[in-house]
Amino acid sequence: MTNLNQSFTAKQAATIIRAALKARSTIKWSVRLEGQWIEIVSMNARKNNHGHMDADECAALTKLLGLEDTVHHQGEMVAASQAHRKEYIARAEGKVEKTPPDLTAGEFNRGE
Repeated sequence: MTNLNQSFTAKQAATIIRAALKARSTIKWSVRLEGQWIEIVSMNARKNNHGHMDADECAALTKLLGLEDTVHHQGEMVAASQAHRKEYIARAEGKVEKTPPDLTAGEFNRGE
């Protein structure tokens, strides 16, 4: 498990998220940078003709990340902030089972 009491670049966070998802899922996920944001989505080979994930893949990623709201068919975006990077590292590692009530406080805000 990753020590969340440090700062992460987008590239570091994406690498950790990718490895954690690979360790916890039989499904391979694409984790890539979009500027300073991180995109988590199905591999291109599994997307439909419009480049989107199907409902089953959205549900699988939602469950894997411990989200309450279903992942969008275009994937899950992680905002370019330390709090969001730490939250999604924790989610990918299975440490978060539901959306934290307040991302401005607690362990997800340490080190900013």
